[in-house]
Amino acid sequence: MQFNSNVLCQLIPQVFRSILAISLLPVYTLILNAEDFGFFAILTTISAFFAGIPISGAVYTVSSMVSCEDMNRKKGVVTNLVAFVSVSSLLSSCLYYLLSSFLFKFMSIPFSVNGFPNLAIVVIIFVSPFWVIANVVIVVARDFKLQAVVAILDSVVGTGVTLYFLFVLGVGGDALFAGALAAALVSFVGGVFYLMRWTNFSISLDGILMQAVLCIKSAPSLAIEKIRNPMQNVMFAKYLGADLVGVFSHSQQYVNMMRVLVKSAANAIWSTSLMEAKGEIGEFKITHKCWRVLHLMATFAGVFFAVLGQDFIDVLTNEKFEKAGLFSAILMIVLMFENMGRAEVAKLYQDRLIVVNETALIFSGVVSLLVLFFTVPVFGLWGGVAAIAAFPVFHRFAVGIYVRKRYGWGFRDWTALKGAGLILLAILSNNLLGAEAFSRWCMVVILLGCTIVLFNREAREMVQYGLVSFRRLFWGSLQ
Repeated sequence: MQFNSNVLCQLIPQVFRSILAISLLPVYTLILNAEDFGFFAILTTISAFFAGIPISGAVYTVSSMVSCEDMNRKKGVVTNLVAFVSVSSLLSSCLYYLLSSFLFKFMSIPFSVNGFPNLAIVVIIFVSPFWVIANVVIVVARDFKLQAVVAILDSVVGTGVTLYFLFVLGVGGDALFAGALAAALVSFVGGVFYLMRWTNFSISLDGILMQAVLCIKSAPSLAIEKIRNPMQNVMFAKYLGADLVGVFSHSQQYVNMMRVLVKSAANAIWSTSLMEAKGEIGEFKITHKCWRVLHLMATFAGVFFAVLGQDFIDVLTNEKFEKAGLFSAILMIVLMFENMGRAEVAKLYQDRLIVVNETALIFSGVVSLLVLFFTVPVFGLWGGVAAIAAFPVFHRFAVGIYVRKRYGWGFRDWTALKGAGLILLAILSNNLLGAEAFSRWCMVVILLGCTIVLFNREAREMVQYGLVSFRRLFWGSLQ
C-alpha cells in the first residue's frame, strides 16, 4: 500500500531523530541541568510562535491545490506563498528581537538581547517557515523522500554542533542553541531546494495580497493555538522557575517520540481523508482505521510511562528530572485528545468551511489561556496541565457539535477515551500500590492485558498494519 510506504518514509527519519536525542541525554546531562533545558525550552517555544505567524493560512492555500490539475497554477500559488513568507518572516524575526528585552525582564531570564542564544533564535525565526512550507507541499504532493533526507541530516548536524560546543568549546547551555541553529539552517537549505521545483518565479501582486488576506484571517486562530506553549513556559518561568520548565519540556520530549509517529501518519493520511470527505455519509474507513491503531499505541506508551517511566528517565538523565515520567503519561493523554476529530476537520476543509474550524480553534485557545492565567499562580504546574488539556477538549467539543448538527454524525473517538481512562487508571494504581519493582511490572502486565481486551479490534489492526509494513520494508528490499 502506498499509504504504508508514505508513513514509513516519514516515520523512519523522525524516529531516528528522536532516538538520537534520547540516547544522548546521559551525555548532555553530565554538564547540563534542568535549568539549562528550561531556558532553551522557553526561547524555542517563543520562536515557534513568531515563526508560525508568517505561515498562517499556508496549509489551507496548499490544500486547495489537491483538486487542481494545472501545474503552472500550482507553481504560481507556491511562488506567491514563498514571496509573502519571505517578507513576513523577516518582519516577524525583527518583532521578536524588539520584544525580547521585555520578555527577559518579565521572566527574570539572565540573557542579553545581543547574546548568542537570542541572536540564534532571531535567525531561527526567519529561516524556519521555509521548511514548514516545503513540508506542507510535500504532504499534498506525497513526495516524502527529500523530507526524510533533510530530517536525518538536520538531526545529525544539529547533534554534532551541540556536542562540539558543549565539550570542545565548553559553552554550557549555549550549545543547545548552537545545535538548534545549525539544524534550522540545514532545514532551510533543504526547504529552499525543494520549493525551487514548485516555483515559476512569476510573482503576482494579486496573489501575494490574497495570501496576505488569508494570513490575516487565519492569524488569530493560529496565534492563539501557537501562543499556548510559549505562554505556558512564560508563566512557569515567572511563578515556578526555569528548572521546572526544563522538567516539563523534558517530559514532552518523550511524548514527541509518539508524536512523530502520529504526525507522520497524519501527514500521510491527510490527502486520503480529504478524498474520503467528499461523501455525505462520512465513512472514513481508512482514516478511522489509522487513528484507532495510533490511539492504541499511545495507550501502550502512556501506561508504560505511568508505571515505569520515571525509572527509565532517571537512568537516562542521571536523576535530574523528577516527576518527568508522570508528566509524560499525562501528556500522552493530551496527545490523544489533540488528535480526536480528524475526520470531522477533513470534512470542514473539503467543504471549504475552514472558518468553522478556525472559530473553534479561537474559542478553545481563549479558554485554554484563561485556564492558564488563573490556575498556574494558584495550582502551579497542575494548572498548566489543565490548560494544556483544555484546548483539545474544547476544540473537539465545538467541532463535534457543528458536524453533528450539519451532517448528523455521531461521536467516533471512543478509542481515545478508552485509552485515556486506562492511562489514568495506571497513574492512580502506581500511586496507590507502591513503588516496588516487581509490583510495577505486574501492574504493567495487567494493564496491558486490559488494554488488549478493551481494544481487541484495534489490536488486530495494529498487528496487521505492523506485519504489512514489515513485509514491505524488509521483504521488498530483498526482491
